[in-house]
Amino acid sequence: MFSEQNDLICKTFVQARSKLKNPHRDSQAARGKYAKLEAIVALVNPILVEYGLTFTQTVKCTANHMRVRTTLIHESGQFMFTDSAPMQFGDKPTPQTIGGLTTYAKRYGLLAMLGIEHDLDDDGQTAMQAFISDDEDDDTPKPKGKAKSKTPAKAAKLEIKPEPEPPKAPEKKTIDALAKKIAAGDPISGAIQLLQSKGLVATPEQMKILEDAVPETGEAA
Repeated sequence: MFSEQNDLICKTFVQARSKLKNPHRDSQAARGKYAKLEAIVALVNPILVEYGLTFTQTVKCTANHMRVRTTLIHESGQFMFTDSAPMQFGDKPTPQTIGGLTTYAKRYGLLAMLGIEHDLDDDGQTAMQAFISDDEDDDTPKPKGKAKSKTPAKAAKLEIKPEPEPPKAPEKKTIDALAKKIAAGDPISGAIQLLQSKGLVATPEQMKILEDAVPETGEAA
């Protein structure tokens, strides 16, 4: 979703996106590597600031699930936002479970908003368990005696809905058609909104085609 006026944020986002790279998967989970939220934030923040952009992430909880809203804000006050899919707490949520779900939803919400590639995981289960482990307090007193090892069965009790498929890139003919409309005077922001309404996200190369199609006299408001 966009603010009523969105020409500036769309234009600067196109420019910033051309510099955004996929995050390095520097953390090891049981069945693969992934990039932590703090690593993603450290990667994208300098680029967003360079183009007068920043983001916020807010959490909304109900009795049994939560959502995260990721909002991209331009220095002009224009904004765009997206909401995560609902994340179920399960029958007996713990602070570690809720913290892990929140981190997971923030991570994927930011990736989706910026169009950065997701890491390869098993419908989020591996990454989810990694986040819960990271959020556990190592200083919590442990009962004396033989420690019980953590098993995948414990993590399996989490009722996590499968994450929706990431947005697909539009076909070349679609980009070509939009570029013609932009060249004829249509705003590039309208083209971006049209793609998003169809669940599509243009690649950086496709966004460059759309940006190059804007007449030299300036983008239509």
